[in-house]
Amino acid sequence: MTSMGGDEKIATLTEGDWDSLIYRIKKGECTPFLGAGISADVIPTGAQIAAQWSEDPRFPYPLPEKKDLIKVAQYIALTIDPLRPKELLQEIIGKAGSPNFDDPAEPHTVLAGLPLPLYITTNYDDFMHQALTKQKEKNSKTFISRWNEPTNSQATD
Repeated sequence: MTSMGGDEKIATLTEGDWDSLIYRIKKGECTPFLGAGISADVIPTGAQIAAQWSEDPRFPYPLPEKKDLIKVAQYIALTIDPLRPKELLQEIIGKAGSPNFDDPAEPHTVLAGLPLPLYITTNYDDFMHQALTKQKEKNSKTFISRWNEPTNSQATD
């Protein structure tokens, strides 16, 4: 374990862990699971968005969890307008642009270059799909889970 300065600790991989991971990646037996941090250079994180919204005088968020996007968004939805958090998020993503997929060190590009059949993301962007689409030998399809309509999953090319 390595300390990050406070009480927070991050796990470090051993040499054996790295060997196993690289072996499985080469065999195509690894599934990257991407969180919002992979897009943080382009789109603000949920905590950053929540902090921005909670400080906005239009949405005077009264609770202490000012970096909790779920709570701040629920507050705005309940006190202002149910669609307002979605609209605000669309504006942020629309203004953000996309990563530079021509940069070989861009994280999505690096992952897209690996011989893997599946990528999972919890992100509210489609950057992994865009990076995979740029790879000529990859045939990328996106599946979106509609949590509020469980029978209507959607696939796109």
